[in-house]
Amino acid sequence: DVVVNADVIDETTVLCASSPAVSFKGTVDFDVQFDGSLKTSSSKFLYYQSPRIAWVEPSKGSEHGGTVVTIRGTGFRQTEDLRCKFDSAVVMSEWIDSTTVQCETPSHAIGDVELSVSNNAMNFDASIVFKYETLMEPLSIYPSRGSSTGGTIVTLTGSNFRFSSELKCRFDSKVVPAKFTTFSNEISCVTPNSDSLKIAQVSISSNNHDFSKSSLSYEYIRP
Repeated sequence: DVVVNADVIDETTVLCASSPAVSFKGTVDFDVQFDGSLKTSSSKFLYYQSPRIAWVEPSKGSEHGGTVVTIRGTGFRQTEDLRCKFDSAVVMSEWIDSTTVQCETPSHAIGDVELSVSNNAMNFDASIVFKYETLMEPLSIYPSRGSSTGGTIVTLTGSNFRFSSELKCRFDSKVVPAKFTTFSNEISCVTPNSDSLKIAQVSISSNNHDFSKSSLSYEYIRP
C-alpha cells in the first residue's frame, strides 16, 4: 500500500496529493485515512496508459476558432472526461476509437500553440503543435466567367494570401488545388466543370477545411 498526504477542503471533500507512480495498468483500491487509522469505505482508482499523439489534421486553423481537428495517436479512452487543450483553453472531445479523437478549436491569437489531450480532464500528457492563422480573403477574380466544361485558369487577388501545401479554391461545393505566386501575391486555380450554366461562389482555404468568409462570383457560360 502507498500512502500520500491529503488536505481536508470541507465536510464532503478531501484533496489528495498526486497519485503515486506505478509500473502497471489496472485498478487499485483507494481509501482515506483519518489520524492514521480511521478509514472510509474503499473506492477504485484506475491507472491507464498515457495517451500519445502521432499527428493532427488539419495542423492549422482560423484564429476565430471553429476548426474541427482529428487527432491520431494511441491510448485515447472513451470517457466523459476526455478533453483537448489548445494552449490554456480546454474544450470537449469526441472519442472515435482508441486511436482517434476529434475536437473543435477555440478562438486564439495568431501563432503556434500546444495542442494536448487528456483522458481525465486534468493530466494533459500528450501534445503536438497547432498553428492559428488569419483567414485569407479574396477581393477579385479574373476572368470572372468561363466555359462550363471547366479548365479555365483564374487568378485571385486579396488579403492575407500565403503559401500552403493545402491551398485550395472552392467553386460552390467543388474543391480544386490552388497555387500561390509569391512575387505577385496572387492565387491561381483551374476551374472545375459545371453541370449547368450558373454563377458559382468562389472561396479559398489554406488548410482545406476553413474557407474564406467572403466569396467571389464566377459565371459558367456555354463552351
